[in-house]
Amino acid sequence: MSLTGQDKYRKGFEPLLENVTFVAQNDVEGLRAAVNANTCAIVLEPIFGEGGILECSEDFLRACRTLADQHQAALIFDEIQCGLGRTGKMFAFQSFGIHPGIVPDIVAIAKPIAAGVPLGAFLSKEHFASAISPGQHGTTFGGGPLACRVGLEYLAIVEEEHLLENVVKVGGYLHQQFEELVSKYAATRETRGRGFIQGLVLDIPARPLVEQALAEGVLFNATQDTVLRFLPPFLLEEKHVDKGIRVLKKLLGKKRRKSTVETGLAPSPAALAN
Repeated sequence: MSLTGQDKYRKGFEPLLENVTFVAQNDVEGLRAAVNANTCAIVLEPIFGEGGILECSEDFLRACRTLADQHQAALIFDEIQCGLGRTGKMFAFQSFGIHPGIVPDIVAIAKPIAAGVPLGAFLSKEHFASAISPGQHGTTFGGGPLACRVGLEYLAIVEEEHLLENVVKVGGYLHQQFEELVSKYAATRETRGRGFIQGLVLDIPARPLVEQALAEGVLFNATQDTVLRFLPPFLLEEKHVDKGIRVLKKLLGKKRRKSTVETGLAPSPAALAN
């Protein structure tokens, strides 16, 4: 909680750990000003999940890596939400077209790894892994035989059933459908993300649409006040996307569609009627 920038999670649990400095996402100059010889770690999500599906820029990630090396600090990526295949790569940092690649020192993972059974883990380069030994830091409810066996099965299924390829293919189709919504509906502003971690930014409160869609049999979530978040299962097919889009169109259709000036297209009689 000391590392989260969201006040709603920190409130009521203060005082938290001191000496934590927050830097705005993609603010390279602010990052350089904040990191110095006393910095022990730089921690971030490559794609902000609860923050509204916001991607870090490649320049920002490269600056993180450079500064961590310069000051002998650990570069830690929180991929609990965006990792383990959700972007179409096993890890989100692999999805950014950076050459040479930006590889963190430590990656935190969880959520899909045990298909709903509580399990979390972190991966570390040897230099940092040597600071802790097996059993030195444990948890009563984590890492049990059942959860770990399910985790191994998850990793095997992702590979054997080529689910990452499906994430890329169907995720691209989902993004295309969102772009079409943005071009036609006044309540929409932009689409964000990639693969199976995407967001649709609205000009209206998002929570009512979540509740209305649930009544229609479609489940998604709201992050921030005006962002719909979509984290579908890796088995999602285009026909499932079509069903979800039909529901979204039905809900968004209750709002005025974008005018000819906004879209550059001549509205149909049906659009004018709305």
